[in-house]
Amino acid sequence: MEKFKKILSEEMSVANEVINMTNDVYALICESIKNKEYANDGTGTVRTSFKGCKITITYEYLNFNTPEEYKYASNGKLGYGWSVFIDKRLSLMRVQICAVSGTIQKDLALDTIQHEIEHIYQQCLSQKEFGDSSRYAGIRKDMESKDQNISKAGRIMYGCIKSEQEGYANGLYSFLMSQHGPKAEDFLQKSPAWALYEEMKDILSEVKTNKVLENYLLTRYGATVKELKYRVNNFLRRIARVVMKVNYDKMSKQNWR
Repeated sequence: MEKFKKILSEEMSVANEVINMTNDVYALICESIKNKEYANDGTGTVRTSFKGCKITITYEYLNFNTPEEYKYASNGKLGYGWSVFIDKRLSLMRVQICAVSGTIQKDLALDTIQHEIEHIYQQCLSQKEFGDSSRYAGIRKDMESKDQNISKAGRIMYGCIKSEQEGYANGLYSFLMSQHGPKAEDFLQKSPAWALYEEMKDILSEVKTNKVLENYLLTRYGATVKELKYRVNNFLRRIARVVMKVNYDKMSKQNWR
């Protein structure tokens, strides 16, 4: 946290369009769940449009009986999401929405939704899908490997992807703004973005002593320790800018003092 505190003076502008659309999508999903518009397996669909692009959003609704069940399941990385930009007229999106005794966990839901809306937003602006899809698929495959070195390599490379860092940073904004308190730093360590940063930092530390992991990253992705360190630090800076933005908005928009 000390390193984090040193760069809190930087600022970040989170696109208001992304924030507003995140809230709109969240409201649509909540209304759909309230009306029980989902199948027996908990999946439902809502539709909206963003910057002229129609978005079909599938949600998976998980309702836990007790806070203890939810807390236990959270260790399994709840709140996943993905999105696919097909063209300027159509995008697909899927998010997991968790609840405890029927009460939706708003902070996690907003984080997940805003992460994916940010991806769609950026791709709408560029009018094309992000980066090298085959490389991305390779990273996802490595992340699911049973070989711990390969899995760790995939995980840190996933966190190094610029569009993923942007998505996590924007999801973090909604996560922190939904917390009841004036200081974003008090809730930061509970967020998915911080969990990913800590994981990347731990893997980077291991790369320096694990030659098998270091060689795999170099031969598979051409990633050196120096480059990985730069990208991990860049992610930390993105996080710090969001915290600055949240602290300002908590005063200006939520009247915290």
